Amino acid sequence: MEKKNFDLVGFMDTFPIISGMMGKNQIYGVLFFIKQVIDNNIEGDIVELGCNVGTTSIFIKKFLEVYGSDKKYHVYDSWEGLPKKVKEDHSRTSMQFSEGSCKTSLDIFKRVFGHFNLELPIIHTGWFKEIPDDEYPEKICLAFYDGDFYTSITDSFNKTFDKVQTDGIILIDDIGGSSLEDHPLPGSERAVIDFLKDKNEEYDYFGYPNKDFIFDYKPYGGAKIIKL
Repeated sequence: MEKKNFDLVGFMDTFPIISGMMGKNQIYGVLFFIKQVIDNNIEGDIVELGCNVGTTSIFIKKFLEVYGSDKKYHVYDSWEGLPKKVKEDHSRTSMQFSEGSCKTSLDIFKRVFGHFNLELPIIHTGWFKEIPDDEYPEKICLAFYDGDFYTSITDSFNKTFDKVQTDGIILIDDIGGSSLEDHPLPGSERAVIDFLKDKNEEYDYFGYPNKDFIFDYKPYGGAKIIKL
């Protein structure tokens, strides 16, 4: 697809932020890199593992529509909230998440899309590791992992990493901004560290821009991997 001018900052006023799951600058980061893989003609679909009520999903779906992309967009969620904690998820912060936190329902997700008159993405229900492999696209241009806990992020990698195409992008939420010991969701980064141990890929903390939508190369809660 030929690169074209698009007011992505202005587009961020399309919808309100409907939950505290993601900030507007963080959603901007996801869209910025979706636009990048489209403009760079990276093959494959877009996947979001952990969509909850659709805070980010509505922006992604609308962007693909107005940008004129024919990329397929898949979302994955158990609708059961977070899984059980493992040792990698424990931190010393006072802000703690537990099994079942962030629970929602498929009906709520669908109602959000209906409220904003959006066509639904391709929806897959279940724990990431239990969803059959053939429900994940054969080729992926961008994967957004928002599973919060160590096992969820590990399962996201296991299901999709090998399907992300060269120069495709993986974004992982809830990483950076504090030390692992003081992060409320340290399992996300620990999963990235462990998964990449035997890989050539590296991650950085520059998945999201600042609140003025400027990438100033400081951590704002999201990591980025470019697939080699």
